[in-house]
Amino acid sequence: EWCKVAFGCPLVQGYGLTECCGGSTIQHPFDPSMGIAGSALSSNEITLHSEQDITDPKGRPYLTTDTVHADGAACCGRGEVWIRGPSISSGYYKLPEITAKDFGSDGWFHTGDIGMMTPSGQLKIIDRKKNLVKLKGGEYAALEMINVAYNNSDLINAEAGGVCSFADHDLDRPVIFAQCKEKELLELAKEAGVTGKTGMDLCRDPKVMAAVLAKLAPMAKAAKLPALMHAAGVLPVLEPWTAANGCLTATSKLVPKEVYKFHDADLMTLKKLGIRG
Repeated sequence: EWCKVAFGCPLVQGYGLTECCGGSTIQHPFDPSMGIAGSALSSNEITLHSEQDITDPKGRPYLTTDTVHADGAACCGRGEVWIRGPSISSGYYKLPEITAKDFGSDGWFHTGDIGMMTPSGQLKIIDRKKNLVKLKGGEYAALEMINVAYNNSDLINAEAGGVCSFADHDLDRPVIFAQCKEKELLELAKEAGVTGKTGMDLCRDPKVMAAVLAKLAPMAKAAKLPALMHAAGVLPVLEPWTAANGCLTATSKLVPKEVYKFHDADLMTLKKLGIRG
């Protein structure tokens, strides 16, 4: 809205991904609505797919039968945005497992974005599902694959939530939050020469963080993760992630965005470890 006033010219919004070779929707030039991605381009089909395990701020799953969004706005269905058409990529280079997961045999590309259809038939992006993130160099990091790899370590406390990885376009490599078994972490700290610390003071100690990263490193190699998906830093965690603090769903599945909020005070420090000096 500010840009429209400042530049004094019509501005419209759209939606698209690299996998779609550009735009997939565009807002009508005479539509004054804000935050709307618009209608599908003539070359594309767009549909929504219900997501039972992803919930809105009120704890309700995103379903194609929904008629009201969390903010009270009317809608004609919510769910993951799927796109099909001749402009859609055939897959990810040398990543067959991710390709098989995200590109359906029926031609639909599963974007990982959660959207809703407005009563006027326009798409609005409201949330995010997929954990495929583009790094600073343009490479993609599959956060779920990273989590699975490091969860295989006997240091990790899977019952408390396991591993939650983080990456964005500012990082060269991902970083991770790791729920650790307290006894094993204390032993590892002692080996690193750190004693007399407990709780987050222990977890934030640079020597402990380095020791945990070294302990977890073989897991990435064993899982044959690409080098760019090997964690560059780790923050050990002892306070469990639960459904009560929002970091897990009612079915004990990880909610990454809530984990990031929960550890907001440490996220910026951890991110610095993912940037090459």
